[in-house]
Amino acid sequence: MTTNSDYITKQIQNNQIIWIDTCTMMYIQRFELFIKNVRPILLESNKKIQIPDCVMAELAKHQLSSDEYKQTSATEALSLIKANNDIFKVEHLDNDASNGENFADPKILTVILEKRRNIPQLLISNDQRLTSDAYKFNNLESFYGSKVSVCYIGANGDMNMCDCVKSKPTKEQPEIIYKDRVVEKEVIKEVPHDKTFMESYGLPVGITVGGLGTYVLCNWKQIVKFAKSFA
Repeated sequence: MTTNSDYITKQIQNNQIIWIDTCTMMYIQRFELFIKNVRPILLESNKKIQIPDCVMAELAKHQLSSDEYKQTSATEALSLIKANNDIFKVEHLDNDASNGENFADPKILTVILEKRRNIPQLLISNDQRLTSDAYKFNNLESFYGSKVSVCYIGANGDMNMCDCVKSKPTKEQPEIIYKDRVVEKEVIKEVPHDKTFMESYGLPVGITVGGLGTYVLCNWKQIVKFAKSFA
């Protein structure tokens, strides 16, 4: 299996902050291959991929989903993050990410825009709409700033240039690999029924999905405490 290691190295070395979103980590087979490909480059560059705390909250929410695929994917994603905490860092955002409401995407875009003035950033996302919005920050005329780079994870776990970056967009990148439903669903290996994210880190399981927003809001300190274990 070959990967575009030169492109991966360039993106990691040229960007001070590297973000990743929820849907990218939910596509488990690609995410696992990506970790194997990017680990040595991250360690050599002394960098970590930053996971916004609102993304961690979304993964916790997916563990309570009635959709078995979401439950399994979220559990595996959290396990991979914990097993590779030397290359991942959970980042607390200052834009009311702790309120546990709404989706993570607006919060990710907000923090990228805030940090763009002085910090070059890379967003890794398989959501074409999110990467397109983030890349448009480079065209803002109201103030100058550092470049925002975007890419997505391919089938071999490599990093690929998004269509919005190319001068002549192609249909190579799926519009969205996973959000509410996977477009081209890969087979997920059987996972033993282990403790869930909630059980493993002291969070109650007996909670309805409808009450999750209130739960996250009231118990955010516990989620933040879990996130700090990756620091």
